[in-house]
Amino acid sequence: MEERGGIPTASLLREAHPAQLAGDTLTLEFPPDAAFHRSQAEQPKNATLLTDALYEVTGRRFAVAFEFGEGGGGEDELEGPAGEERILELMKETFDAREREGE
Repeated sequence: MEERGGIPTASLLREAHPAQLAGDTLTLEFPPDAAFHRSQAEQPKNATLLTDALYEVTGRRFAVAFEFGEGGGGEDELEGPAGEERILELMKETFDAREREGE
């Protein structure tokens, strides 16, 4: 994800992992110690970059919700935090989507 000044959005999302996809809402979960990253990801410009990237991959407009997780030891903990690539990979797997070319 590109960023014009400030912290790159992809860096903010490295602390998050996709927690739930319900209808047209993707919920990203941040560990309790990532309050700064969550607050920055929630900024309208960063949330818009994320929803635009999801649209590029899926062709659908998703709302994005942000929440804190419990920081428990689930499978995602073993893999480490999900960055932009993992979120896009999840979207591709869920919707058998491919990135749009030439747009």
